[in-house]
Amino acid sequence: MPEGANQDRNASVYSISTRSAKITTLEGVRVGDRRSKVARIYGEPYVSETNDRFFYSNNSYASRLMFRFENDRVVEISANAQLS
Repeated sequence: MPEGANQDRNASVYSISTRSAKITTLEGVRVGDRRSKVARIYGEPYVSETNDRFFYSNNSYASRLMFRFENDRVVEISANAQLS
């Protein structure tokens, strides 16, 4: 949380993004990995807007995982959940 920010202690996180190679998805994908690794682990994306983003959805949990690519490498990973 940013310094000085007011935050309810019972708040929930609905979206998180990283551009750090230190963070991995539960399946072990991280920034810097190749597009082919993402496709091998997660399969074909349900949406591929242009050729620089893969989107995966889990309808059971109303969540979405997005991988953004530059030069065939992951440069950003975002995870989002539907607000209740």
